[in-house]
Amino acid sequence: MFALLSAWALLTTGRTARSALYRAGLILALCVGLAACVARPEYPAAANPDSRTAAASYRPVLSGYRAARPVEPKEWRGRNDAVTPRERAQ
Repeated sequence: MFALLSAWALLTTGRTARSALYRAGLILALCVGLAACVARPEYPAAANPDSRTAAASYRPVLSGYRAARPVEPKEWRGRNDAVTPRERAQ
């Protein structure tokens, strides 16, 4: 946007039509020259149709689903003891 505004400002400051066309040509040449200096983007292998990638495997959406129903609460001490690490015999 800034480049367009500056280009418009350069075009409108000219006194004659010939100088405005000359400036427009210079701005166009500058833009084309800068665009030529930009590095070509590297696309991932999946975006390139010529690359050989592994085929996607099918996995159902609900493959890891486990039904969770409301249950009665357990005693907190028993639940805590179930998840504590066991002591190692030395």
